[in-house]
Amino acid sequence: MALLIRKAMLIANPASRRGKRLAGRARTALASRLDECDVLLTQHPGHAAELASAHGGGYDAVFVLGGDGTVMEVAGALAEHRMAIPIGVLAGGTGNLVARALG
Repeated sequence: MALLIRKAMLIANPASRRGKRLAGRARTALASRLDECDVLLTQHPGHAAELASAHGGGYDAVFVLGGDGTVMEVAGALAEHRMAIPIGVLAGGTGNLVARALG
């Protein structure tokens, strides 16, 4: 069964190693394949979780551009609220251990 994603949210951490530099490119790439892609930039620690909790339910998928902390914030927030929303990990941090572990 194929997953149909038409509307996605990209949560990007501009403080991550490559987050600020790659946010525009990621949005362009996603927007070229989707009907709608909204970009939300984090402003402080914990903000990615707040954004995912507040807005995640309105999207078919949530993409995260940042480091491991940003990815874990989003995953934890969506799991806590029992939102069965696919998460796409766009490695933008220094170590990117989560992205590596997921292949």
